[in-house]
Amino acid sequence: MFMKYDLVITGGKLVIPNVGVVEGDVGVKDGKIVAIGRSLDLNQAENVIKANNLLVTPGIVDAHYHIGIYRPLRDDAYSESRAAITGGVTTIISYFRTGRYYLNTSGPYLKIFPEVLKMVDGAFYTDYAFHLAPIMSIHLDEMEILAKEYGVTSFKYWRIYSGTTLRGEYRRGRMEEEFLLSDISYDLGLLYEIMYRVSKLREYGARVSFHAEEPELIGRFVRIARQALAEGRVKPLEAYHLSRPPETEALAIAEAMYLAKFTDCPVNILHISSALGFKEAIRLRDALNVDAALEVTLHHLTLTIDSPAQVRAKVNPPIRTKDDVEALWRYVREGKADMIGSDSAALKSSMKDKDLWEAEAGFAGASLFLPILYTEGFIKREIPLERLLTLATINPAKIYGLWPKKGSLNIGADADIVVFDPNIEKEVKPEILNSAQDFTPFEGMILKGWPLYVLVRGSMVMDKGEIVGKPTGKYIKRPVWRWGD
Repeated sequence: MFMKYDLVITGGKLVIPNVGVVEGDVGVKDGKIVAIGRSLDLNQAENVIKANNLLVTPGIVDAHYHIGIYRPLRDDAYSESRAAITGGVTTIISYFRTGRYYLNTSGPYLKIFPEVLKMVDGAFYTDYAFHLAPIMSIHLDEMEILAKEYGVTSFKYWRIYSGTTLRGEYRRGRMEEEFLLSDISYDLGLLYEIMYRVSKLREYGARVSFHAEEPELIGRFVRIARQALAEGRVKPLEAYHLSRPPETEALAIAEAMYLAKFTDCPVNILHISSALGFKEAIRLRDALNVDAALEVTLHHLTLTIDSPAQVRAKVNPPIRTKDDVEALWRYVREGKADMIGSDSAALKSSMKDKDLWEAEAGFAGASLFLPILYTEGFIKREIPLERLLTLATINPAKIYGLWPKKGSLNIGADADIVVFDPNIEKEVKPEILNSAQDFTPFEGMILKGWPLYVLVRGSMVMDKGEIVGKPTGKYIKRPVWRWGD
């Protein structure tokens, strides 16, 4: 017997980004959303999820991920896409670059990137795409081909890599040779060239993503912070905050905004961590009339310099003060922030449990995406859920060329759907996160709002809170629509 629907999710409250929360059913057929309404005919459905007292949302688009930075690429794609599903994420856009970490290799992306795609094929539970970073001179000439042939439409620049070592000392010229394995100077001149070329790729919706930390100032502040930590005047997280203070973020943001204006290039300012940095980003975006999307991350919205994790919460940019955390939430509430990402980078505790300056930066956090939004944003700060989901679904999908397939409950969109229970409460522990990481700096937090069912293109990947099936995630060639369509 022919069935109208492969699946109907019935009886739930639909969280519609930018709209609100409404009661309704969702009908799925052939991996797409084909019906939204009340009282869809359940007799015409192969399968039914009864979502009474549950909330139904679009799958989260986590556009800030680092698959394979510290672990083998394919292994990381498998484990960390499972972690993402745990947090309600159904699409990942991961960073990749040449140089140290990732594949520890250098050369043309037109040679390396096809190999990356082969390595991860069949390993992702989520759908996925990649950002690439122009590091070598040859990469500049590859950007248009990467956009046209491979659907890579976002290109990253790390301001912090311009001469600063992993320990924070400023050494012009050494970073390019020892860390980036590059044949050119990684400086503002390169950023200008990247932005100029991206500005010519408007038909692909291309953008530059910018890591905002000013390296020359950090070289000075590291010395001051090291002494303060050695003398016991501060704890490690505060020392790291002092070594890369908000002023270094604000100045780097100004550099990016002005160059974006000069080149007429769309720019994304990533993981803004401080009240000062965000204030300057808003001021300059408005004053210069720049197409700039502003991102905040889960950890900068939750952790502070007093968090018990200390060195395990080392990340770039650093964890900040409680006042900074509340300022970021205020910008989320006011609609000044455009995106929320996880900046997940899974690694082992052995890479963290050492001297602050020697410990690796970063950690995984995507497993907590939806629970953090619901608990910290909706419950504690009473930010409307549809506003929070806008920053995690529709907005990143539109900014990164995934709209209208991803990030919505609209008819015709991919059936990437999360059904979560607002009343399930869990204490955060590493073993519940489905990540290869053996610790979490969020440990001990009590969070509500955990996914029960997660669909990726209509296929069930989480059933009653348990990840099921094999990874069937697909690579997405962006943009999924063209300017003017």
